[in-house]
Amino acid sequence: MLFQRQENNEMSFVRELGRGGYPRFHAYTRMEKMALHISLHLDHKKHTYGDTTRHHGEYEGGATEEEGKRLLAFFGEHAKIV
Repeated sequence: MLFQRQENNEMSFVRELGRGGYPRFHAYTRMEKMALHISLHLDHKKHTYGDTTRHHGEYEGGATEEEGKRLLAFFGEHAKIV
């Protein structure tokens, strides 16, 4: 994953899966005491604007769950999903 930006105590990372930047995994991370919290979703395409912001993200399901497992393996035996 590549660092995207930081806002306050939260950092954003992306891992592109296709040309043009989409689809991509998007992770928001923050530290709480000694724990790293990661919010992960899959962006299928760029969000759209109009009268409202529309986000084309998948927060559950096959690809997102597989990426979560990959991240758990990366962080080691003490990592867990809560």
